[in-house]
Amino acid sequence: ANSPTFITNLDTFGSNSGSPVINTNTYQVEGILVSGSTDYVLSEDASCVQVNRCSEGGSINCAGETAVKMAMLAERISESADRRSNEFNCIPNLLLIFTLIAIMRLKIK
Repeated sequence: ANSPTFITNLDTFGSNSGSPVINTNTYQVEGILVSGSTDYVLSEDASCVQVNRCSEGGSINCAGETAVKMAMLAERISESADRRSNEFNCIPNLLLIFTLIAIMRLKIK
């Protein structure tokens, strides 16, 4: 219960990291996918590489897919926002202004 992560049996690959993990009963985002089991393995006769198909019970190459709990992320975001609430941050505004100036110069030429 205190762990910041949970294990799922999702059908995912390495490029799916960062995807939301959605509860299909409530349609709420429960977490963010961060890691998982081996995607590809050698076939039994070692003639080719194939998708690692995991049984529901798991195995050596199938520990499950790991997600960071959304509740933990929400707490961290809130803490970070609280620390920055008194800071004046003008960098994004300056970047926007410089970008607009550069675009206008390109259009003038």
